[in-house]
Amino acid sequence: MHLNMGGCLGPCPLANVCMLLFDGVTVFFHSMNSERLVTALFDYIESLVAAGRYLPPEGELGALAFSAMANDGRGRAAEARESAPDGGAAEEQRGILVLSHSDTDVLCFAAAARELGERFVPVTVRNISGLRDAEDAAALFEQLVPRAAVTVAIVHGGRRSVPAIERLAELSEEHGGWLVAVPGTEELDEGLIGLSTAGAGMALAVRAYLQEGGIENYRECLKMLGDHLLSLGVGYRDPVAQPRTGFYHPRFANREAWLAARTPGTPAIGLLFYRSFFLSGDTAFVDALVEAGEALGADVLPVFGYSLKDDPDPSGRTAVLRALCGDDGRPLVDAVVNTMSFALGARGGSRARGIGRWQCSRSSGCRRSRVSPFRRR
Repeated sequence: MHLNMGGCLGPCPLANVCMLLFDGVTVFFHSMNSERLVTALFDYIESLVAAGRYLPPEGELGALAFSAMANDGRGRAAEARESAPDGGAAEEQRGILVLSHSDTDVLCFAAAARELGERFVPVTVRNISGLRDAEDAAALFEQLVPRAAVTVAIVHGGRRSVPAIERLAELSEEHGGWLVAVPGTEELDEGLIGLSTAGAGMALAVRAYLQEGGIENYRECLKMLGDHLLSLGVGYRDPVAQPRTGFYHPRFANREAWLAARTPGTPAIGLLFYRSFFLSGDTAFVDALVEAGEALGADVLPVFGYSLKDDPDPSGRTAVLRALCGDDGRPLVDAVVNTMSFALGARGGSRARGIGRWQCSRSSGCRRSRVSPFRRR
């Protein structure tokens, strides 16, 4: 028996972490921060030696144990079921609760949870955009939060947009859970992030996954929360960059294929929509608009972007507009249907700038001009 000090074994917020290897089994203990716990660890090891086989830790030490990297291939959910007296009726496992104003967040987190499967902790996802008042919100929170070890609130519109948001924080504290509150937009809302009982660093880490978007990043976000706050030890990857602008069409793989299939002289309609719909796979409305435009005898060029107003990268707005232009800088479309709400302006500029008042040129990039409206021929 030898206690050796090494590098970080994770999860960092729950240091110090000890790793024990015994009889082919690897078990980790987090928060070993007192002499009493170290003594308990040595007592536990002596009991294993005396028994001649691995026995699960109990008591205070058992509460700090976790299986890093799910090395036994079963996961905590299976362990909970197998340890139940009847072999399967274990006490309901507390998992992760995600609350968001965004349908695409709900879709992405739900899809990510399905990919993680039963080996991961339960993941519950709810859209909170329909909450009417504080009483309505408090009733929902009191139903869901006590069953969650981690609650993630993704808020559009600041603290005022969530009735009884303070009650959300209170319930997390009362039931020994973590709260991570983050804005669903690019603005860094310090007042909202300040509600996070898991700390601002954890909130900003979650925000990084949300900013990139997509089911892959949402899945890794759940795994990161599980490792750092629930000691799951499943492992996770950092956020992966996703395209901020791009082409999507239900029948063409890329814009080049769309261009090759165009009929000379046929009017064309540009269709703009948010990238979050593309990344979440929620593109049924885009398909319907494409079908409607083609039924009118037009070619439809669908382009997604982060935003035309609040994209932190100004070149992102230009990229959306240039995607509607050819290599010669001239517009490929006669009119534009914009589904990106009122996101037509730019920071520091007039919000009344119409999308139909620009035209691309090779020399100047994009300049304002009147584009002829589409008329059915």
